Amino acid sequence: MRYLVLSSLFLLTTSPQSFASVTIDFAALETVQTASFSYAGVTVTGSADVLVTEFHGVTISGGENEYTVDSNETITFTFQGSSAIAISYHVGASSDTNSDDTFGSRTLMVFDTDGAWLGTTQQDGAGEFQVSSIFEDAPISSFTLTSPGHDAFVPDRLTFTSNASDQVIPEPASVITWMLLGIVGCISTWWNRRRKAS
Repeated sequence: MRYLVLSSLFLLTTSPQSFASVTIDFAALETVQTASFSYAGVTVTGSADVLVTEFHGVTISGGENEYTVDSNETITFTFQGSSAIAISYHVGASSDTNSDDTFGSRTLMVFDTDGAWLGTTQQDGAGEFQVSSIFEDAPISSFTLTSPGHDAFVPDRLTFTSNASDQVIPEPASVITWMLLGIVGCISTWWNRRRKAS
């Protein structure tokens, strides 16, 4: 019986799963400065130290302003579970430092599950910005935001869903093997008890 339970548990834990959307509110986290910041399935790195500031967001240390991404700085979001889908990010503040009436201009660069370049686009302003839908909802392993040397922006929130297809699902042959082992275990236990009873 013990083996049957174990094989059932194996089948339950290796079945395809549905993954809920995750939202990281960087402005709600405690202030920290580090070379690499990991939280809730995402690692944030950049051209210098990552600065997470409570009530503000996540930025790159240095540049013209410690509390913004500016002056050719880059900030990269890498998904720890290999890749993610349904990705968007929110910019809480942006500025127009070169007076061209464009606030928080930046370059979005996206990488696929193999780390290969998937594409680049320009974005600007504050608010919610899509990543996945721009690139036909392809699974994404990471994306980078780069300030072009003027303007500044402050990402403060990231939303994504872990890509279910990245999860390891056993081959049918291994599932059948575990089931057969469970059945053999049950028969063996039953046979031993029957022998002891007689």
